[in-house]
Amino acid sequence: MIRTLLAAVALALSGCATIPPPETSPAAVQADAAEAYAAPDRELMVPVEGGNVYVRVNGDLDAAPPVVFLHGGPGGAHNSLASMLGLADERAVILYDQLDSGKSDRPNDPANWRVERFVEGLETIRRTLGIERWHVVGHSWGSAIALEYAAKYPQHVASTVLGGTYINTERWIADANILLEELPQDVQQTIAACETATPPSEERCSRATSAFYAQFNRREPASEAARAYSREIGGKGFNPVIYNEMWGPSEFRSKGSLKTYDAVPLLAKIDGSRTLFLIGQYDEARIDTVEDYVRMTPGAEFGVVPGAAHGFFMAGKARRAMIIAVDGPTASGKGTIASAIAAHFGLPHLDTGLLYRAVGRQVQLAGTDPDNPDDALAAADFPDCLLDDPELRSEAIGGFASRVSIHPEVRAALLERQRVFAQQAGGAVLDGRDIGTVICPDADVKLFVTASLDARTDRRFAEMQSQGREMTRAEVRDQIELRDERDMNRKDAPLKPASDAFVLETTALDKNASIAAAIEAVEGERGGPR
Repeated sequence: MIRTLLAAVALALSGCATIPPPETSPAAVQADAAEAYAAPDRELMVPVEGGNVYVRVNGDLDAAPPVVFLHGGPGGAHNSLASMLGLADERAVILYDQLDSGKSDRPNDPANWRVERFVEGLETIRRTLGIERWHVVGHSWGSAIALEYAAKYPQHVASTVLGGTYINTERWIADANILLEELPQDVQQTIAACETATPPSEERCSRATSAFYAQFNRREPASEAARAYSREIGGKGFNPVIYNEMWGPSEFRSKGSLKTYDAVPLLAKIDGSRTLFLIGQYDEARIDTVEDYVRMTPGAEFGVVPGAAHGFFMAGKARRAMIIAVDGPTASGKGTIASAIAAHFGLPHLDTGLLYRAVGRQVQLAGTDPDNPDDALAAADFPDCLLDDPELRSEAIGGFASRVSIHPEVRAALLERQRVFAQQAGGAVLDGRDIGTVICPDADVKLFVTASLDARTDRRFAEMQSQGREMTRAEVRDQIELRDERDMNRKDAPLKPASDAFVLETTALDKNASIAAAIEAVEGERGGPR
């Protein structure tokens, strides 16, 4: 996919703005350009109104009209566009960080956060570099700046690419809510609740939003070269302060200064014959909406990147959906490891044990018997708000969870919910006790995380102490032993490694070392970075 994209941009720059088939992609364009061009030929800080912005250049500015890429956000950074540096083989590529993001100055003055200042900042960069005409490629929020710039400075624009097109807030929010209807009902309900005055926990809202992003924002994780670039070269990266001020805390509603933003009238003022609208097949920028924009721009062309979502400029090498199963006994570190793996590979994460804890908690609240199959099954119909109950993490509820999970009826009731989560576009990470053996037996990667009884006791005892829970170490050990015996010897879906699982022993590893070992194992099990 990334090679097709680069070919499309290259063709757009030369006046032909159609998406070619993959076989026509020029071999000269490198997929891992972030690695090949990590070092800039030139970098500078350019004074603009309000501060200095970071600019980097690769290639000869005089060889052909250069191309400048405008990152998204507001508050994003040039790191997300490092894969475009491969175009420096044929013309200069300019990446920069808008004020208050990335490696640019961060005065954090809201007076700077106005569209017209961002437009003028771009023009100042052009003048500073001594460029007469350049190709302007904007992504997401950057496409709004690109459109504004093309309308104000047409004499300096060789062509305009509006990628992942955002130019109207009302349409963007309407489209996000239309796309939300394609997700599971529980995700829809959670996101709706998160938009109220009394939202669920931040963790629960984050899980639901991540499910949306996995479908419509990033279906492919960044390449290892791109991740390394961000870690080692890219600067401070995203600035949530400016994002919240200009947009707001939610993807589905704008409360900031952009809440009434509308640049659609500018479409009639730009040269459509030199304009390309470019989106992913599963983009947040919906095809129907962008096609409307194309019709308002006489002569403009429209391209769709097959299989991609909104973050198509940022993607690494294409890969199929990846499901990662992480199993293990209590206090082995599997939850922490699963969460870190999900963040590393850009995948949504589900702690399936939390579902069973919710069933156990519901039994406790109802005063019924966790060892009775009928009582446990009735409790499986728990309200979603119960997932926010802090008591779910207690040892007592862990014991209840172990007892209700024995019942095949309960496991069957929760099975479909877990499988739906696993099968979402792009894949997912699930952790529990039977993910690799029952829930996702065909998972791409299976990890079984374990540690000695003493190590797990020490970890859980320290956790209990930090929470102010009064338990002796001996009591904690007894509870873990009892739960191990129950989980490993239950008739239905006992706790055991899948036959093809990678067993990760964490007894002698601290948190960071365990996470690093797990990520290395995932890369090894799936055949290296993709």
